[in-house]
Amino acid sequence: MNSDETSIPGWLPTLVTLALAIAFIATDPAGLASRFAALELGTFRALHTNGTPLRVVDSVPAQILLLETTGAALVLLFAARQLKWAIGVAVVTALVAQLSSLLFCAHLNVLFDTANASAAVLFAAIVGLLAQPLRKKSPRARTMAGLRPAETLAVKTESSGPAPVRAGEVLLLTSLACGFRRASALARFFEGDAAGFMRLTESIMAPLIDDAASHGAWISRFDGTSFSAQWPAARNGPHADQACDAAGRMIVALGKANERLVQQWPQGESPCPVLEFGIGLSTGKHLAGSVHVQGRAETCLVAEDAAGAEWLCSLSDRYGSAAIAGEAICAAVQRDYAFLEVDFLALDPGTEPVRLYALLGNALVRASPKFRAVATFHEHIFQSIRARQWEKARGLIAQCRKISGANQKLYDLHLARITWYERTPPPSDWDGAFRTPLQ
Repeated sequence: MNSDETSIPGWLPTLVTLALAIAFIATDPAGLASRFAALELGTFRALHTNGTPLRVVDSVPAQILLLETTGAALVLLFAARQLKWAIGVAVVTALVAQLSSLLFCAHLNVLFDTANASAAVLFAAIVGLLAQPLRKKSPRARTMAGLRPAETLAVKTESSGPAPVRAGEVLLLTSLACGFRRASALARFFEGDAAGFMRLTESIMAPLIDDAASHGAWISRFDGTSFSAQWPAARNGPHADQACDAAGRMIVALGKANERLVQQWPQGESPCPVLEFGIGLSTGKHLAGSVHVQGRAETCLVAEDAAGAEWLCSLSDRYGSAAIAGEAICAAVQRDYAFLEVDFLALDPGTEPVRLYALLGNALVRASPKFRAVATFHEHIFQSIRARQWEKARGLIAQCRKISGANQKLYDLHLARITWYERTPPPSDWDGAFRTPLQ
């Protein structure tokens, strides 16, 4: 089922069950509630051995009050998806109610029925638990995984609502891939505390996925430390803008996460780790369809362009920038965002080279004198490299290094390449693209 379809809220079955239970106890149709209570009272009489007569108390008002208060707690817990807490509250409430009745009987010689209320609380919790698969899914659950062949992928449009697109077509999408850099090294900081590492990754990744999904993205992959999201192109739909905005919010969220980690990290010999993200952004045609394996149908989503978001995400660390974008997305939204060219390279022998850009900010950053100066420097650097003017390129890089906040890692990369070019001169028909990886 497409997770955007409407289904019942997860708390509704519990609320309905509790309302019916209150009506059942209050009206006692055909004396059924009284008969169930008689079983409990008979048991208490059998346990009461001190010979003192027992006084039976009307417990219907108290049972209704118990169901109303406990029921409110169960509804809130199911609405928040706290299933374990909901079951725990129901079990503890039933046990405490029954134990209280037993103590009343043993010490006060009072028969106080709670059997109906206890059974109703437990039954309402079980109904709520069984109804969870039918509940309305939140944006976090909106994924492209698990679609059946006959189902459709919904593309949002601004004017006409969801427009169905059959799986198995070519779709125009903007993709974002985000993941921790050097996750294994980060895990070593938590050696012996796997639960702590999992809590950290969940506390960071879950809000990012929720944010992307709440802004119209499909979540196509999530493995705990990285995920991919796609914004479908639609009529007048700013899919590329949405991806760039999401990347900006992710970078801000990462900064706040590092601040919290520093505050919470225990003082000691072990230094506080620094969390780093890699983000890749691309836009273009994707093949979408169902793949069947061992009786299961999973949605396959593949970009026709080799410079996809996943690949760019993996390259981001090389350039010392959080977010790397391809040419198509840069061309689509460059007037509204600050993109700085960082490389011109061929992915594989015989393929057309591509330009890569670092996403540095929004339109305000793009309009700043500092960004315009750096962008001009980079344009001249790549022109000098294409013209084989190695010393001129070195001089321009040296000037860029002096600008506050300069990306030293990026300039180290290009200086190393210039040295390599001097040792291994490019061919006469060279187009300026880097093709041989550094060893």
